Amino acid sequence: MSFHLIKSKNTLCLILTAGTCFSVFGQSSSGVLAQGTRVAEIKKSSTQKKSPAADRNINGKTGTQIVLEMCRTYQNADSFQDRSEAKMTQLNGTQFIQTNLTRFKKPNLIVIESRDLSAGTFTTYASGTLITVFSGKQNVFMRNDSPKDLTGTFKRIQQTVLDTMGTNSDQVLSPMSFLIAKKGLPDEASELKLEGTETLDGHQIYKVTGKASLHWFQKMIPANNRTKIIPDQRDVALWIDAQSHLLVKAAATLSFHVIYPKSGTRPATKVSDGIAFTETHSNTVINPTFTVADFTFKEPKNVKQIYPQIRH
Repeated sequence: MSFHLIKSKNTLCLILTAGTCFSVFGQSSSGVLAQGTRVAEIKKSSTQKKSPAADRNINGKTGTQIVLEMCRTYQNADSFQDRSEAKMTQLNGTQFIQTNLTRFKKPNLIVIESRDLSAGTFTTYASGTLITVFSGKQNVFMRNDSPKDLTGTFKRIQQTVLDTMGTNSDQVLSPMSFLIAKKGLPDEASELKLEGTETLDGHQIYKVTGKASLHWFQKMIPANNRTKIIPDQRDVALWIDAQSHLLVKAAATLSFHVIYPKSGTRPATKVSDGIAFTETHSNTVINPTFTVADFTFKEPKNVKQIYPQIRH
């Protein structure tokens, strides 16, 4: 998944999408963004407080160890391909579905293609030398040079989105996030605990729950913003195949608010937003054969190139 935050005057809007900067081009803010001034619960039942549980140990493994194994599986792969379907619910009750195809080849070749019924197709390409993001519905693309390393490539993708559209973006609980996980664990998750096991299609699946990290929440607010994001609910869960160590499903219920301080005659304002999502992964292939051409953007007929707007 990929998160985007847009700030406009006293309105803070959160967009969660499966492909990097997907909704920046493809969707109207009136269609999928939560109402910034509306304070509500995503799911009333999910807000019930539970006593903290200790990290269980199953088959000699804890939740943290299982997530470490999963991240190492993706990091050790020379290449992989992953398909997923994400079902999302905004704070205002709006629901939508996206399907996604992700390809990766070391050291920094990437394709992330997302499809949405209303927004069409949005694809990010990293060919090793160039980064290109393309909106099929609007038939426009933007391009930037690519660093040689993977972490730098992700940062350049994020910077291109920020310079062009003024939004922050970040990978969330996805194979792409696991590739660049610091100290082996995804930056956006903390307090990992093994809840137990389930059986799916004859496979044993570990369920690991946790909390979206406070560090990640704070990072999503632009650096020049005087306000601080305050999480209200930050529950996350991962389902991981016990044999292959691959991600089967990820889910989260995330809500937060921001207090904008008084400015002149304008009173202090509380702005709330949030989203719940479930993303199911399937047909994941480790070490498939790819060529550089598989990660290179091929310009369609009449496509228009747009250029980043420099912001200081």
